[in-house]
Amino acid sequence: MGIASVAVYGGAPKWKQTQELQRGADIVVATPGRMMDMLDLHGTAGGWPSTSLERCTVVVLDEADRMLDMGFEKDIRAIWTMLPTEHQTLFFTATWPKEVQRVAADLLSETKVMITVGSGGQKLTANKSVTQHVQVIENRDKWAAFEALTASYAPGGADHGERVIIFANTKRDVNMIGDVLWERLGASVDTISGDRVQRERERTISAFRDGSVTVVVATDVAARGLDVKGIERVINYDFPCADDYIHRIGRTGRAGATGVSFTLLTPSDGEVARELARMLQKSRNGVPHALQRAASSGGGRDDGHRRWRK
Repeated sequence: MGIASVAVYGGAPKWKQTQELQRGADIVVATPGRMMDMLDLHGTAGGWPSTSLERCTVVVLDEADRMLDMGFEKDIRAIWTMLPTEHQTLFFTATWPKEVQRVAADLLSETKVMITVGSGGQKLTANKSVTQHVQVIENRDKWAAFEALTASYAPGGADHGERVIIFANTKRDVNMIGDVLWERLGASVDTISGDRVQRERERTISAFRDGSVTVVVATDVAARGLDVKGIERVINYDFPCADDYIHRIGRTGRAGATGVSFTLLTPSDGEVARELARMLQKSRNGVPHALQRAASSGGGRDDGHRRWRK
C-alpha cells in the first residue's frame, strides 16, 4: 500500500526496531511494553527515547479487553500521556465489560461513536460463517473423542494436508498433543505456546501459511491476531472462557470463507455451558441435547466425581 510501517514488540531485537523507527514511519504497530521502552517511559535508556508521539493523530487500541485482562492498563495510560491533545482514539474489543467501559470513558473524547458487529449487541456473538459442533463427553472419554476428530488428518485420511489448528488450555497439553501427532503425522505438525521463543513462533506461523506445516497445536497465544488463509477447521481440546472461545473459532471462516469448529466439553466446563448454548443458538447452530441439559443444570457432583445432571 506504500505505507511505511514498523512493528514494535518484545522478543525481537530492540536495536533493529529502533533503527526502523528512526528512519520514519507512518504507522507503528506495537505492544504496550515495548512501546514503553521506545518512549523510554521505563527510564532505562537514559532519557533517550527511540521515537516520539508528538505527531500522532490516530491511536488504535486493538484487543482492548485482552490487554486489560493481561494487566496493561498502567502502560496504556502512560503511553496516552505522550499523545498530543488533538488526536482520534479507536477502541476495538470483542467484549464490553465494565473495566473496559471505565478505561474507555477516561481515554476517549466526549464525542463517542459505538459500532457493534453482528446481531448480539453488547453480548458475545460467534461468527456465523463457522459451523460449530460441540461434543459433550465424560472426562474419561475425552482422549478417544479427540483421536477420532484428528484421525482423518493422518496420511491417506480424508483431511490429510488440510490446515487445522488445535487449541488446548495449557502448555503441557499442547506439548503432549504435539508429540503424539508428530509421531502419527510427521513434520506437518508444530506447536505455538509460551514455551516457544518469538522467532520459533514466527517460523511456525510462516510454515503454516506456506503449507509446509498443516497442523498447529496452540495455547491461546494463537487465538487472536493469527490470520492464515485456508484454515479449514478449529478443534478445541479444552474449552476456554467464552471470550477466548469466540476468538479461537474465529481463526477459521475468515474474509468471506466458511469454516468448521469442534469443541470437546466435559463436566468441569458446566459453568460455561449456558453461555455456549446461547452463542450456538444466536449463530444459528444447533444446540446438542446434552449441552441443553448441561446448560440447564450447570453440572453437578456424584460420588465425588463431577457429572452432568440428567
